[in-house]
Amino acid sequence: MRGERSDPGHQPGRGQRVGHRQHQRQHHQPLAATEGVKRYLEAFPEQAEKLLDKTPLHRFGDPETDIGRVAVLLASDNASYMTGQTLMVDGGSIMLR
Repeated sequence: MRGERSDPGHQPGRGQRVGHRQHQRQHHQPLAATEGVKRYLEAFPEQAEKLLDKTPLHRFGDPETDIGRVAVLLASDNASYMTGQTLMVDGGSIMLR
C-alpha cells in the first residue's frame, strides 16, 4: 500500500526513527573509559569536556566496575528470574522517551 514503511516512496513522519545511523547522529552514545577511548581523549582533549557535558553523571563508565558488574549480574543466578529487560548502563546519557 502506498505510504507504508515497505513502500520505497514512504517518507517518514516527523520524529520517526528512520535508521540506526540517523539515531546515532541525533543522540550521544555512552562511552566507557577503555584504553582506546583514553588514547583518543589524550589526542583530542577538547572532545573530553564536550562528551562529559552530555553525560549526566559527568564521567565515563569504568569497564570493570560500572559495566562489568552488570554483565556478571546478568550471567549469574541472581538474574535468573529476569526476562526481557533493557538495562541502561550509560551514566544517564541516553534517555528513553
